[in-house]
Amino acid sequence: MKAQFGNNFKSLAVVVKQSDLQAFKKCSDNALCVKSSPVDAAVAIIKFINQGMHHDGNVKRLFLDDFLTMIGKLENACKGLFINPSNYRVYMDSKEKKDAGDFDAISLYDCLLDALNEAWLVGREFNLSLWVSSHSSNVESLPFAKSRDARAVGDLIFLAKNNQREFIEQALNNPNLIGNNTKRQQLKSVFDGFAASSNEPWVLAKYNNWSLGIVSSEVREEYEKYRHQWDNEVHEPASVHLTNGALSDRMLNTLYKIPVHISDMERLERSFSLPSVQEIKVLPAHPLVSKIIEIINASSSGSIRFDALRKSRKWGTENPKSEDIKEALKLLVEAEKISGSDDEGYTLIK
Repeated sequence: MKAQFGNNFKSLAVVVKQSDLQAFKKCSDNALCVKSSPVDAAVAIIKFINQGMHHDGNVKRLFLDDFLTMIGKLENACKGLFINPSNYRVYMDSKEKKDAGDFDAISLYDCLLDALNEAWLVGREFNLSLWVSSHSSNVESLPFAKSRDARAVGDLIFLAKNNQREFIEQALNNPNLIGNNTKRQQLKSVFDGFAASSNEPWVLAKYNNWSLGIVSSEVREEYEKYRHQWDNEVHEPASVHLTNGALSDRMLNTLYKIPVHISDMERLERSFSLPSVQEIKVLPAHPLVSKIIEIINASSSGSIRFDALRKSRKWGTENPKSEDIKEALKLLVEAEKISGSDDEGYTLIK
């Protein structure tokens, strides 16, 4: 994403393991280890979210790695502290806050949870996404997703390693997570039929609807190879060469044709939005193509007419212009990613 959007991509990563810090620094604008200073991490998160809640044309991503461990450290460090959300000044106690005459300062920990809740609920309106990894299978461990309705806003992914499949079993038995009993039973029958015979990790994901799958050993091997390169090689951010809005061939090769450079999360995103992760082709360089593919893919019939595409709720609060959508559709047809017409409807090419 940094290579694709350049200076318009803004990101912050907060990690627990010091060993992960260097890796995240290579792809994020800013990366912090919560162990070094939990208070600085809390303030950085609040500031990043506050500054991201604007229609500024930027693509913004906040990564929180190992949230279950992280939130405990943040809560302990932030207890008794206050912050003014406007200027981010932190007070050590209520007396210091009172002496400063700052009546706008509030609890630092409460401010942190409120900011995360805001990003979770309405961040997508401002192209701000919150990525959280946690070692808990219980969504109650995400205090910023304060209600069942709030949990439904985001995409949830449960990954169960070989000896921890109870994560998936617990999720499949949880009516507060998967409310549709028929869907729950359907997934359970698939899991029960294959779990005993598979030695590979399972993934349960909610992306518009619940899906169940197996993470192949090839994906893990590719990740290990990629991570080894990420951790050990001297890496300078590649410059992006733009020609009439298109990425250079060299950059496209790096982004789409060499599997070792595709991150696990990006691969997972594509596997949901494209018909086959094994047949990833270069997408046209247009800001609307990914969203169009997502909208077509989410259509119950597998096809969607132009008027329905243009009026889709997935565009958020600001629908793009019709001519911009038509331009993106034309590029996708030429790239053989979709087929169809405005009247007949558009379908993904598999």
